[in-house]
Amino acid sequence: MLKGTVNVDAQVNYNLIKTLNLKVGASNLFNHYYYSYLGGLLVDGLYYTTLT
Repeated sequence: MLKGTVNVDAQVNYNLIKTLNLKVGASNLFNHYYYSYLGGLLVDGLYYTTLT
């Protein structure tokens, strides 16, 4: 039997001005390592910031 995992992702968007948007987010927020498929590599957290 395979062990289950819980993943938490989050993203926040904020309009600084009419044409400028700030995006901050995370995939696997708590950085718990897990295998995405049998025999695959370990997946860890990804954190990002975008200004558009």
